[in-house]
Amino acid sequence: MSGAAQGGATGAASSCSSDGKPAFQEPSEADVLCAEFLELVRLKTRAGYEEAMKLSERILELEPKNTLVAEYQMVIELFLKNMDQRCEEQLRSEEAAAQDPNRTPSEVTTDDSEEEEDEEDDEDVEEVAEEVETEPEITPRR
Repeated sequence: MSGAAQGGATGAASSCSSDGKPAFQEPSEADVLCAEFLELVRLKTRAGYEEAMKLSERILELEPKNTLVAEYQMVIELFLKNMDQRCEEQLRSEEAAAQDPNRTPSEVTTDDSEEEEDEEDDEDVEEVAEEVETEPEITPRR
């Protein structure tokens, strides 16, 4: 946005409409970037946080005293470090589980087990349910 356009927007902020309300003011470049920044943070994804960090640098160039964005930068850096640590821990955990000879069979899938399940499903279709009396009918004595 040009300096004249920004100056015009600032001048509009000090004027009031006939009903005493401030006149409409076009959002500045920093305002638009802040909106994009907050939207990226709301995504709560690594890519969103990384892109928000890039935008925060530009916002702070335009508004060096923007404490909200400066504080978000610190928090986002911690989120990114925490994500890296969690990913590394998860990867180590999965690698250890894959090498564990005592893992449960439910963690392992083979072609044979899938074939057995298919055969069991076929057997279920062929069976016919029978009525089985669960409890004898009790009648009161007279």
